[in-house]
Amino acid sequence: MNKKQLNLEKYKSTLDLLIFEAQFLWTIFSTFLLVHTIFLGFLVQNAFKENLLFNYNLPCFISGLIGFSLILPWYGTYKRNSDFYQVRMAQSRESEPKNWKLISNTGQKFADGGKVVVDGKTYKISYWGRILRNKISIPILIIVFAIVYLLIVISSGPWNEEVKDNNKIKCYSSCNVNQ
Repeated sequence: MNKKQLNLEKYKSTLDLLIFEAQFLWTIFSTFLLVHTIFLGFLVQNAFKENLLFNYNLPCFISGLIGFSLILPWYGTYKRNSDFYQVRMAQSRESEPKNWKLISNTGQKFADGGKVVVDGKTYKISYWGRILRNKISIPILIIVFAIVYLLIVISSGPWNEEVKDNNKIKCYSSCNVNQ
């Protein structure tokens, strides 16, 4: 095998690894998203059942804490797999034959938001596609889940338990002291 064939095999291998990392990234992310969506759906349904919000509810409180604590592994695995994907992309650009310009030139320019011409047609990622890249939109989605879990924890925690003291009479504005 000559050097040119060896470099081509290296390029094919880096592309295979890139595809693997991309599929693995989305499989892990989708699994966490599915689990959190189902878990949060049941949790929110239970929290709104019989007006339990802002009342002490031990099952909702514990479930909210569990859901919130599972945000960190979700974000951590996303970041780790995303970093692996970025490394595989860089390896693919590096090993791409110089005159091909598929990933290292045209692909990189397009990914960075630039215009590229392929087969006489101009392509560019849309405005929202450039603003809401996966690096931004996925962490935003994870943060939204974390906020909902925190709201459930705050609204169902033990600090929402009504204090009942039979020795004291609560008097509000409608209470007349002179009577």
